[in-house]
Amino acid sequence: MLPLEGTLLEKLRKIEALHGTTVDGEREAARRAAERIRARLAELRGSEQDTELHYSLPDPWKRKLFLALCRRYGLKPLRQAGRRYSTVQLRAPRAFQEQTLWPEFLALSEELHAHLDELTTRVIREAIDEDISEPTEQAPPKALPAVIPYIAWLTSGAARSTATTAARPPASPWPWICPDGTEPDAGSLAQATPTEENQTQLIATSIPQFITPLTTLSGTRVDGTAGVAVDMQEFQQQVLPPQFYPATGPFAAGTYLWGYDVNGGGPSWPGRTIESRARR
Repeated sequence: MLPLEGTLLEKLRKIEALHGTTVDGEREAARRAAERIRARLAELRGSEQDTELHYSLPDPWKRKLFLALCRRYGLKPLRQAGRRYSTVQLRAPRAFQEQTLWPEFLALSEELHAHLDELTTRVIREAIDEDISEPTEQAPPKALPAVIPYIAWLTSGAARSTATTAARPPASPWPWICPDGTEPDAGSLAQATPTEENQTQLIATSIPQFITPLTTLSGTRVDGTAGVAVDMQEFQQQVLPPQFYPATGPFAAGTYLWGYDVNGGGPSWPGRTIESRARR
């Protein structure tokens, strides 16, 4: 027997003795403690009905300890078919389970965990490596800037005008390339600088109800059993009622959206539905 194992057995016997009696001598104290606890269980059963309690013990070591402790006192733990492997069902007087069995299990479990941790640590240090410290904490990677210049330019009004070729900004790490392959001029880049603008608040009660038909999915289904070509495109569509859009200007045709063009049918919102079946 290992010295550590012997020490653990002594402590477990002492814990059981504390929950039963105070007779001197570890083995004798543990034996008499178990007898006294069994006698207390029989006494409680004479005045109190058994109650079935369910215990969740996912840790296999703690579950083995709990099962052994139950059987030591003549109890029969069970698990109904279909329940989780970590579940233990036990029928016994509630007072015995809550005041004797469970407190003793917690004390034994804490002692067993401490010794198993000590034994595991010692074995790993002797057989694998002395250093078992936690990994070194490293600072998180640097985040991207709050506003990417190209995205800021792309979402500005200048992105939708014809850009002229200009020299690339020398200190910029970003690809200042327009969707048509050209580069924005200095004036377009200046307009891309984020600025605060006063926006007109949209009052919901000012929108007439039950006038503009809702957009439906009618006629937007695509046969997915054949080849499907999908492209992502930016487009404009009137999402709000028509009276909220100006007669002229960049938003006359509607709100700017991104959507999918499926089989050349053009992007839309809501998007098209591709119908297919498994293994077809």
